[in-house]
Amino acid sequence: MIKDRKDIRIAGSVQRDKIGKIFLVISTQVVPLRQCLICEGVFTREEAREHFTVRCEPSQQTDHQTL
Repeated sequence: MIKDRKDIRIAGSVQRDKIGKIFLVISTQVVPLRQCLICEGVFTREEAREHFTVRCEPSQQTDHQTL
């Protein structure tokens, strides 16, 4: 293995992808909230950390347009 500097990846090291959820940060006056982009639930930082490990489903939209 070749080690150059701390900020450069070590050659030959194994890099693993981490699969997870994406949260949108919502800025509020009191506490920043996180919205799950899968189920659209809104959570505090701690709740979002717990929700990260739970399987969720996309929200069901009841607003259908008719042609």
